[in-house]
Amino acid sequence: MSESWPATCPSAFENSGYAYGAGSGVLRSDMDAGPAKVRRRFTAVTKNHKGNILMSNAQFATWESWFENTIAFGSLSFTMPHPLTGATITARMVIPSSGKAYQFTPESGTGLGLLAIEIEVLP
Repeated sequence: MSESWPATCPSAFENSGYAYGAGSGVLRSDMDAGPAKVRRRFTAVTKNHKGNILMSNAQFATWESWFENTIAFGSLSFTMPHPLTGATITARMVIPSSGKAYQFTPESGTGLGLLAIEIEVLP
């Protein structure tokens, strides 16, 4: 069973810097002559959401504890509202090759900051 996104933390991405995309579900093979051959490779593909979530420093502390303890540093899947539709989805964190799973940038003197993350929606 998947864990849930922390109820006290916002899950909506900011419009600025938000990106959404899907993985390729096809396999393309070049031919010696003529057009490439293309076939369906998967019945479902992951869809990624990347961007910033505005939250308070206290909310970030809650989120960071959830990330470390509940979803084991991003190794477990979780449920959360879909960033565009609001429907419940199952997702997991995307950890890039740099190893930096997230970045929190506090805004000076406001008590708020931006959490930069990428998630993949599981099919």
